[in-house]
Amino acid sequence: MSFGIQTTEFWLDVALNRTKFVKAFEAHFQGGKAENLPVVPDAKPGYLLFHLHVPLERKDELAPFLERYARVHSAENKWKPANSHPFSRHS
Repeated sequence: MSFGIQTTEFWLDVALNRTKFVKAFEAHFQGGKAENLPVVPDAKPGYLLFHLHVPLERKDELAPFLERYARVHSAENKWKPANSHPFSRHS
């Protein structure tokens, strides 16, 4: 069993409640963490930058979770990967 963490950056539309998102994420991914990062205000107007820390054994659930969250909250396509390749950090 792997005990590593995969960290992925993504942008969340500001129309979504960041506190509710963090709670939903951390409830779904036990041992995971959603971290809202400060960015330069004009970096990507209308979006919040997050690092999502997901246990490696559950990394395949991340994209479906984000898509489902956006659908449920009437925010389709309101999250966007910050880049096309997530980076990993093993702990």
